[in-house]
Amino acid sequence: MEKYSKFKDPLTGINPFLQPKPKPITMAVFFLAIIRFPIYILFLCGLPVVGMLIRINRKDNISPSGFIVCNSASEFDKEIIKKAFGIKQFGHFKHKTCVCFPEKTNSNNTAILSFKEPGYCDYSIGLKYSSECIYMYGNRFLWFVRFLGSFNTVDVRVTKGSSLEMATSLPKVMLGFTDKERFLTLIKQK
Repeated sequence: MEKYSKFKDPLTGINPFLQPKPKPITMAVFFLAIIRFPIYILFLCGLPVVGMLIRINRKDNISPSGFIVCNSASEFDKEIIKKAFGIKQFGHFKHKTCVCFPEKTNSNNTAILSFKEPGYCDYSIGLKYSSECIYMYGNRFLWFVRFLGSFNTVDVRVTKGSSLEMATSLPKVMLGFTDKERFLTLIKQK
């Protein structure tokens, strides 16, 4: 693990690229995963069933509009935002409500990655998932079984302005997208 120490943020000591510690797969987890597998197939087909896989906890009643930034921690980010707010635009469109993910990649939901500040921003959406929703690297099948066999949650919080740290209650680290690419290259060399 010594070779991964250079991917710890010097100020906080957080490594935002490590896979969260997995829970053991029990028979109950495996059985629930089998039952929920058809729901995941419907999700892959584009049906709006993400709420059946992940419970969405809205922390406020703000309906964001305009240019919105959001942290990225899971492959479900866009679907969670669509379900929670009805927002369908991602990227940047002038004079419309749209969401941008300035980190350019996902993290393990322990910190906000470094990114170039977008300048003006109307709102920030913070997504904080239970650890079973987060896949960083490793055996995807085992992650998939744990994800489907768990009662997953995401806390969604909206703040006015561009502070993702306030919206997520997570610290911002000095590591970013290129650091994650270097980390994943190192993981593959195992």
